Parts: sequence; C-alpha cells; structure tokens
Amino acid sequence: MEKENIPFNINEIKISKSGKPYFINNIIKFNYSHSKNYIACVISNDEIGIDIEDEFKISKEAVKLYLNNEKNNLRYKWVKKEAYFKYKEYFDDEEFKKTKSEQINENYYVIDNEEYTCITFYKGTKQIIFL
Repeated sequence: MEKENIPFNINEIKISKSGKPYFINNIIKFNYSHSKNYIACVISNDEIGIDIEDEFKISKEAVKLYLNNEKNNLRYKWVKKEAYFKYKEYFDDEEFKKTKSEQINENYYVIDNEEYTCITFYKGTKQIIFL
C-alpha cells in the first residue's frame, strides 16, 4: 500500500467473523494468502479475494469431500474455490463441498505454473499488478 501511496495504519486492520481482514475505516479492500514459499496480497476499492498454493498436497478424503473426486488440476481447482469464497466473504463448509470450480464464473485472474497457482477474484474491470 505504501508503494501505491495509500495511507494506512496497521492498527486499523481487523478480522471479520468469516476470517477476512478489513480496515475499520473501510479505506480500501484487501486480501492475502500464503503458502510454504509464497505470499500474495491484493488491494482494491471493491471486494477482492486471493489464494496461492505451491507445494500442494491433498488427501484422497479431501479430494472426495471438497473436489468431487476430480482427478486433474487439483491445485488449480482448490485455489479457485478458496479465492472465490474469500472474495464472497462467505464460508460454509457444505457450500464449499458442493461448489465445483467450473461452476464459478465471476471475474478472476490466474497465474498457474509449475511453481505455484495464484488466483484473484475481483469485481468489474481491474488492473492486476504483481510485484
């Protein structure tokens, strides 16, 4: 935020009941995620959500419960669902279980390579800048 000349006080950051961080004076929306080797943070004037994963390991039980027994692109599908639910600031375990990643059709930006998958959901037309 300092890089973008947006004044902020770290003491004004709180966590909502759903676990999403926010500024108490609502100056800007932001979200963050981290994995073993990476951290990602996004800022916006509107709601936003992000998730990042690198060394992704998921049990067969979790694939069955949360990814509908999918066989391919598990990291991508998991990250997409996580970022979407952070964006919506609504987390219900049953809703998460039954939502298939291909059913999610909001605006999103993807970086998906051998090292990590990072997905950002956003409202409207946004400029996404990765530093």
